[in-house]
Amino acid sequence: MSEVIVLSPGEGEVVGDAPDRRVEILCDRDELVVTWTRFGPGRDGAQPHVHHTHSDLFFVLAGELTLVVGPEREERVLGAGTLAFAPPLLVHGFRNAGGAELRYLNFHAPGARFADFLRGRNPGFDQVDPPADGGRPVTDALIVPPGARGVLVDRDEIRVEARDEPGPPSGRLTCLHPLEGGGVLELHA
Repeated sequence: MSEVIVLSPGEGEVVGDAPDRRVEILCDRDELVVTWTRFGPGRDGAQPHVHHTHSDLFFVLAGELTLVVGPEREERVLGAGTLAFAPPLLVHGFRNAGGAELRYLNFHAPGARFADFLRGRNPGFDQVDPPADGGRPVTDALIVPPGARGVLVDRDEIRVEARDEPGPPSGRLTCLHPLEGGGVLELHA
């Protein structure tokens, strides 16, 4: 049977805490790293970049995350309940361009030692400048709107589901994050 981890903000390992930014590591596994982040209004996140070996996902809990994505660096404003998936070699970056606090979950699958990068112990983390050819087309990004239920992402490295109640064990590492207003976000890595 797979291991089940329940993820809750305030229970993680704090790796950054300032008035305009807080980052907690909720899960640090080879298969998956999950962080919970709070950004104050106008706070920059990461400049456009790519990952070679892993996928990067964002689930907006509150506020609006501005995602910069694709070769043309298109801006997408993602509200609470939105999931964004960036596969390897897709240019992406993000920030809080809004006037309210932003809270989001970030998933790296496989983990790629992202947690060690946040701790300052992995300077060789798989994050590099966008390639000269612009990388994958923006159509390779997946943006799932708020309120979606069922399977949101289904890839070899990660399966993300939004459910009203947790589902049966999957045989993989399963992480559950309760959603405000009810339901659960279920990650299988």
